Amino acid sequence: MQYQIKSDDKSVDLIGKSYKLHFTLNDSQTMGLEVYNDGLLMGKTRYFGKIILKPEGAMPPVSGTDAIEGKNVEMIASRARVINDCPENPYIEIELTHPKAKGYIQFFPVDGNNIDINVKVSVTYPKTSNMGFVMFCLDCQTPSERVRLMPGPYSGWNQDGKSLVIYPRFFRSLYRQFTMIKHYIVKEPKSILSSHQGMVFSYPEGMLGALTELDFGTEVAGSWRVELGNDDVWDPVLLEKADKFAPPDPGIQYPRYDFDRYLDNWRVFMKRPELFVELGDGMGFFHRGYHRVLKGLMLPCGAHPFKGFFRDTEAKSRKSRLCELSWGGSANCLLAYTLYLTGEEWAKKKADEIVKATVEFKDGGYMIKEGPVKGAWWNGYLVDEDRFCDRFASDNLYTPDCGITNYFFGKILLEKHAKNDKLLKMIETNCDYLKRIEFKDGGIPFGFKPDGKPCLDRHSLEYKGDYAVPSAFAAISHLICWQLTGNAERKKDAKRLLDHLLMHVEKNNWRFHGYDTYSANSQGLGWILAILGEFVMAGFAEAKAPAEKSFRALLSFQHSYDTGIDRHANHLTRPSGGKMKNRGTFPTGSSRHYMQDYNTGHNRFDPALGLHNYYKATGDPRGYASLLNFLNNLTYHQWTNSDANIGFGATSERISFNDGDFNDQVQTQHSNPLQQLLLNQGLFLLGAGVDIAKITLGKELEFTLKNPAPTATWIMIGGNKGKPVCVTSGGKKVYAGPASYIPVQVDKETTFKVTTI
Repeated sequence: MQYQIKSDDKSVDLIGKSYKLHFTLNDSQTMGLEVYNDGLLMGKTRYFGKIILKPEGAMPPVSGTDAIEGKNVEMIASRARVINDCPENPYIEIELTHPKAKGYIQFFPVDGNNIDINVKVSVTYPKTSNMGFVMFCLDCQTPSERVRLMPGPYSGWNQDGKSLVIYPRFFRSLYRQFTMIKHYIVKEPKSILSSHQGMVFSYPEGMLGALTELDFGTEVAGSWRVELGNDDVWDPVLLEKADKFAPPDPGIQYPRYDFDRYLDNWRVFMKRPELFVELGDGMGFFHRGYHRVLKGLMLPCGAHPFKGFFRDTEAKSRKSRLCELSWGGSANCLLAYTLYLTGEEWAKKKADEIVKATVEFKDGGYMIKEGPVKGAWWNGYLVDEDRFCDRFASDNLYTPDCGITNYFFGKILLEKHAKNDKLLKMIETNCDYLKRIEFKDGGIPFGFKPDGKPCLDRHSLEYKGDYAVPSAFAAISHLICWQLTGNAERKKDAKRLLDHLLMHVEKNNWRFHGYDTYSANSQGLGWILAILGEFVMAGFAEAKAPAEKSFRALLSFQHSYDTGIDRHANHLTRPSGGKMKNRGTFPTGSSRHYMQDYNTGHNRFDPALGLHNYYKATGDPRGYASLLNFLNNLTYHQWTNSDANIGFGATSERISFNDGDFNDQVQTQHSNPLQQLLLNQGLFLLGAGVDIAKITLGKELEFTLKNPAPTATWIMIGGNKGKPVCVTSGGKKVYAGPASYIPVQVDKETTFKVTTI
């Protein structure tokens, strides 16, 4: 036996090769549990179980500190006892009691490194009642920055080379089950710091603090595999284990509607004059957008300044229209590129105005003209304060902002959507600046202030050290500049920074693209994957394997199955006209310190850009399926409520998994449909009931579907512009008609070709 159980009056210890679970007892109750890896404290229970109940009277407002505050009661945890029903496999069980429900938590040792933790709750209240549950909240106890706390395929954390990894199970045969989510508590309102961060079993599925109608006798169960070892929690090899415990749904999920309709709705939003700021003489920028629109207030989203770790909600800049060049809620270089791709006159006019404003507004004021950071790009301009700034209304000049600006404006020039020698010169000048600030030992700083001092994050903490993301953005800047100018030195610069980026990828150090120094997130990974894809397409073969690794790392964020949230949480999206679906979404990320988008799926272009570039560069069908599952998920979160003052056709910034937290804002960047436009230029596979083995886009769409056994399934085709389609397989026609739902037969692996009629 690879484990043993020891007990006395005050404690029970479950001891394996690497782990020890130490239960502290007090007469008839279990007071706590500590989890150790080779003697190092890794986790500690905050509570064993809580029942979520609807308070008397109106529901409480969303808490500023805790998503379940004001509507939870802790269940009493009985004394942990050893169960010896099978002498070869003893386990530990805790019973939980409450007048309306009873529950169990069972700790099954699998071997010397792995433990299964199973929970079960039964409703004992005789009447139908609204309730929910959170069970076994395990708090992270590490000061390490390698912390992965998010609702996704797996979670865990590292300390001193040790790891604790949680793999949630998901059973499609169960109508009700617990799912894993993060339960944080903020130190105090308006703060972004946490006092507690932990993972918890939660019901209703996929939500924290939600309630649903439950009858007497209803049972809800859930299970985790917890592994104590020496893994790096950011190594994508762990995703292979996660997929065994909660296998992804096959194929590509059915969208709410096709991309033609999605894009038509978006056009309605982008044509709203309130979103565009005229800057004079044929110049203009989109600002971020508006919030509190369903309350009829239409407040500009503005910048989001902080005072240390507190949101400065009274700052004037929060109410000022913010025209961002590269990052945040508008990203005008991205918007311009997207608008050009539509090929429509109204869009081209707006894009031309953005390009002209970038070059000429305030005599080219978006670029620093003199001083130690000559050539750096500003990110934003606060219209109502008449000043340039960063995302948070301060004076930081971030290296990633330079890369985004160079990338999309470079694309505009390379693809000849516009010709502007001044813009090309500005890109070259910025690349000179990027080369000038490189570290002697390789890599590049996160940025500077105009006086040359190091830039600070949004909490006024200095960026120290070398991160992957600045090197990635500097590398793509030089690559684009080489492609525009043919200057061989630019290619050498790109290669040098690419090599440095690959060193970070080798160490699983993708980290973040955000404005804090602690986190790891899907935006940073999305951009690194997009940049590696560009290098592969440019002939840098050494980027291909790191791109595949980065793809798997990004995939480890993505929700690969639908948890059925819409059964009990559509009230969170109904005001906008959307539907609560989670399959395909990417949680923002994780940090041991801060709460930014803590329990959310983030609707941004960055992961989609990475997946699109990766698929283009490698042809990997996994990248294509991941991309389409994300894009199809966005269709469920597009605003279609025409009663709102503004917002029809926008896409919600995020999907919140905290009950009562509805994202009442519409932003130009988060609504941007770049990948939908690119795909919609020709025929593409929009949906499929089984997995894809191969897919080739072009004038004729060809793909191979696979399934372990012969099966009847379905496909959906996009990009057909309303025309019927003809589907053939093996030279024989198998379907002709509308593209929205096409029944097909798959015999293990079957290849199909599609054309319009």
